[in-house]
Amino acid sequence: MSLRSLTLVALICAPNMIIAEVPRVAVDVPAVHSLVTQVMGDLGAPRAFMSPTASPHGYSLRPSEAAILAESNLVIWSGAQLVPQIPDMLTSLAPNAVSLELMSQAGTETLAMRAFEDFGGEHGDDHDHDHDHDHSDPIDPHAWLDPHNGVAWLGMISEALSSADPDNAQEYARNAKMAADQLLQTERAIAERIAPVKGRTFATSHDAFQYFENHFGLRTVATVSLANGGQPGARQLAKIRETLAQSKTRCILADTRESTVLLGAVAESSNVSTAAVDPVGGDLPPGADLYASLLNNIATALIDCLSD
Repeated sequence: MSLRSLTLVALICAPNMIIAEVPRVAVDVPAVHSLVTQVMGDLGAPRAFMSPTASPHGYSLRPSEAAILAESNLVIWSGAQLVPQIPDMLTSLAPNAVSLELMSQAGTETLAMRAFEDFGGEHGDDHDHDHDHDHSDPIDPHAWLDPHNGVAWLGMISEALSSADPDNAQEYARNAKMAADQLLQTERAIAERIAPVKGRTFATSHDAFQYFENHFGLRTVATVSLANGGQPGARQLAKIRETLAQSKTRCILADTRESTVLLGAVAESSNVSTAAVDPVGGDLPPGADLYASLLNNIATALIDCLSD
């Protein structure tokens, strides 16, 4: 009998034997996909159950995306603040999968979602970014734009993969450590690049960049729509124009996923330049390099816009 045949016989005769395998991992947004890709390395690849270019707010799964969730045994996702329906998706499609909701984990830095009145005026001048907020406040869901969250999430992802696949725990840990070191280098490089324009104010078309702004010590004086997509009324639009004029702000960082109708009304009357970037990273090639590219793209857009 050949060695291969003996191996097959041994497996058949040991039905209770557990054969270790790399987890089938499903992820939500491109930034999380990138971080998981880095930690998995050559062992495997995560699959996204959400389209990278679609708005995550109110997302509805296509049949192929539902199948990805159903086939997974580990789901790593940003948080219910971004896509509130994900817990129901997991219950119905992947009830036996292990779920890692990154924003709910200790060690994730979270910021309260801002209202229109939180911009400009004395509040903007005195805001010290101490991160304290009432726990009943809605949370800004765009936490991946703080690179320190990226570093923390790499560790969490490594632990989740190691629990599911102990045989490869050392490799997951090694990959996570290497990725964290590279991310910290990216963070330092961005801080150096941004330093010359840190004192200049800007506005946003969508308040999706608060974590990046907060981490790198920047200041947004106004936004055209809130983090959850909330739109301003006529009075608030007038206040935005007034704030831009009084602060002499000449830059609006635009979210490429947002409608340009309101942005055009504000920019045209305020004589400002705009720079467009996708805070989710859906316009970037998926993979290990996406997360650093996303942070660098935001930095470049801001530097170019604020330097005009």
